Amino acid sequence: GAGIAVLPQWFVEDELRSGTLVNVLPNWSAPTLTIHLAFLPNRHQPRRLSVFLDLLQKHILSINGINPV
Repeated sequence: GAGIAVLPQWFVEDELRSGTLVNVLPNWSAPTLTIHLAFLPNRHQPRRLSVFLDLLQKHILSINGINPV
């Protein structure tokens, strides 16, 4: 039942806090990853795309472990 994995902090935050998982390398972190969103340029974008972009922009930085560039 033991193993090591590299996982996003936001994904395992509750387990780390409860002690279910243990951070065995607290002074190390994986390289930062950039989030890219690609869509075709078009005069008319679907409403669901603009709603998703607004939601992402509004809430992404509230996720623990997500750092602004």
